[in-house]
Order: sequence, then structure tokens, then C-alpha cells
Amino acid sequence: MIARTAFFVFLCAGTFLISCKKDKPVQLPPYYADGEVGKLIYNRQNGVNIVFIGDGFTKDDLKRGGAYETKARMFADYLFTVPPYKQYKNFFNAYVVYAESKKSGLNDSYNPANTDTKFNAYFSGGSTGLLLAGNYQAINQYVSKAVPFARANIIILMVNTDAIDAATSTYDGFSEITVSPVAKYAMIHELGHGFASLGDEYVSPEIADNYPLDMISNLPNLDTTNDPEKVKWAGFLNLTAYNSIVGTYQGGYYRATGIYRPEEISVMTNALATQHYNAPSRLAIVKKIHEITGTPFSMDDFFKNDADLIQPVFLPPLTYKPSRLNDFIGIKKIRLKQK
Repeated sequence: MIARTAFFVFLCAGTFLISCKKDKPVQLPPYYADGEVGKLIYNRQNGVNIVFIGDGFTKDDLKRGGAYETKARMFADYLFTVPPYKQYKNFFNAYVVYAESKKSGLNDSYNPANTDTKFNAYFSGGSTGLLLAGNYQAINQYVSKAVPFARANIIILMVNTDAIDAATSTYDGFSEITVSPVAKYAMIHELGHGFASLGDEYVSPEIADNYPLDMISNLPNLDTTNDPEKVKWAGFLNLTAYNSIVGTYQGGYYRATGIYRPEEISVMTNALATQHYNAPSRLAIVKKIHEITGTPFSMDDFFKNDADLIQPVFLPPLTYKPSRLNDFIGIKKIRLKQK
């Protein structure tokens, strides 16, 4: 819930002026209630809807201005500093749904009987351990308190732990992140997966076999050819503004050879080095925004808005070493449908 400051003019008129009183200010409860919805950003009825929910936040965290609200606002505010979301902010709405857990933090493993945290988020462990939610049905029910589930285009589950820096996962528009200092950077990477169907551009051969090559056809930022006439982003290669940056760079989709990415580095390569989406990825994001909002898309408008976004901008070096940076994009869509 956003506190708004407004200027009111009170006009009292009549044959005789007896009194003119202002209503007393509404006293809001000190805590947000479990299931209460707050609007962080609202721009349009047919906007792209983002819903933030949290797991492992106790009653004390649900104070007005407390940890839950502060984290949700921080993530929402940060998102719209990153291109192209920044340039298209007026196409988005963002909500927070408050959820109270009995205990704070993250579970070490999956236990369906666990009721200590609202959504039973847990760390799957192992060398490729992932941050996962144990109760997707409950998540769907809470999301639906903000917007009809089918209209929740992006769902971000904030897990109240900094023990794991960024063991993130994404399923069909649903992303899970921690509240560690680097989680906002991981969020931008995960939104690339969940919102625009972007693939990972880094090399990680130990997991490559889990990701079949036939998935490449669905990923706008990766290709199996480096032929400048046939590669998915061929339209950028002959444009003067782009041709010094956009090319065919070998390595991506966890493989060192045989897969090509559009730019040397991007947020899908290393989210802690840059938050820059490469040009074909920005195009995919913008097209998705227009698709959801039902607004006309124009390449001319895209190029106009994109002119200042071509060169990568790098993040300053981290002041500490993150403990874990696992990342995952689900091959299967496991998000539960609203009944």
C-alpha cells in the first residue's frame, strides 16, 4: 500500500457558516495483514502485471515500512532502473502481496508437511542446488489476491535469507530469489528467462546434457549457426549503430562450442558483471511488452528508444565474494493453473 500525499481544498458554503472540519486522518494498522495487497506501481488496466510475494517473513517483518515492504519496493524500484524496463515503465503495474510465515528463513530440504514458512521454499542442495518453492498452489492463491492469476505476467518470490546469494530458478514467468545483496542482479537475469524466454549465454558443461539442443529454436538470444544471413539476429548485423557490438560469439547454452550468442557479454552471460541485455534480448522483451498490453509494435520506435542502450554498461566490482550463484531455467512448465 502506497501512502499518497494530496492537496485538498475544503469549501463550506451556506446561508450561515456554522463549522468547517477536516476528517481525522485514517489510522492504519501497524502491520500488514496476511494476504493484504499493496500497489507499488500502477500505470494501466492492460499493463504487464508483476506480483511480489515473500516466504520466510514473520509478523515482525510485516510492519509498515518493515523488511517485507522494503524489500519488495527495493526490487521493484531497481527493476525500472534497468533498460529496457526503464524505458517502458509506463507499460507495467507492480503489486506486493503480504504473506506471514511462522518462522523466518529458508528450509534446507523439501518437506511437504512443513508449515513453518508460508510457501515452503527450500534449497535443493548439491553442486547445482536450486532455490525452489514447495507449495505452488498456495503461491497461486496469494498471487490471485492481487490480480487474476492468468494476468500475473511476472511472479517474483522473495525468500527471506541471505545465506545463499543467488540460487535462483525460473518457471514460465515465476522467479525465486533471495534477499541477499546480489539478489537484485540475479532478478534481472531471471526475468530474462521467465519474461522473454531468453537462454543462458554462459558455459557450464557439467549441466549441458540436461538441456537439449532442440530448445534453442525457442530462445531468441541463442542460435546454432553463425551464418550472418541466417542467424536469428541477422537484422542487427548490417546496422551501423549495432555492428561493432552485435555479432556471432561462440559459446552459450552451457556449451563452449557450436552455440552462438549475439554479444560478447550480457546479463545472460554474467549478471554480476553487467545488467545489460544484448540487442536481440531487448527486442524480445519489448515485443513481449507490446504483446501483453495489446499495443502496436514498431521497429522504428524500438530503434529510437534503443539508441542509447547499445553499449554495455558494467557493474563495479563486488565488495565481497558471493557464496553461491546457481541459476536454472525449467524446461517443463510446472506452474499450477488456477482452477
